[in-house]
Amino acid sequence: MTSVTLLPADIYQVVNKCLLNDYDKLVLSMLYMPIIGNTAITLYNTFYNELKANNYMSNELTHHHLVTNLG
Repeated sequence: MTSVTLLPADIYQVVNKCLLNDYDKLVLSMLYMPIIGNTAITLYNTFYNELKANNYMSNELTHHHLVTNLG
């Protein structure tokens, strides 16, 4: 197994294949949170919120930005 090192200057971009409605967000919170945990749901929501309204692709952001937002 190879090791991957992420640096704060490494970039990422969120690409979304579909938009979530309120029911989808409720299912994520009520059904999947007990299975995958709060951290995974928070990360997913953070990525989803990086998208602008009606966009399927975010700007390029750094891992430093992500870590800062997640605390």
